Amino acid sequence: MDGVGLDSADVRKVVSVAAHDRAVLDEGTEPHLLTGDLWTVH
Repeated sequence: MDGVGLDSADVRKVVSVAAHDRAVLDEGTEPHLLTGDLWTVH
């Protein structure tokens, strides 16, 4: 992202939090979609 001039600060924060709390995220074993996950505007 930085290479094309986009600010990657938010993405870096999400990656950092996910790495820190990886054990909690790994507890999810079955995927679930919420309404709107695929289509944000109708």
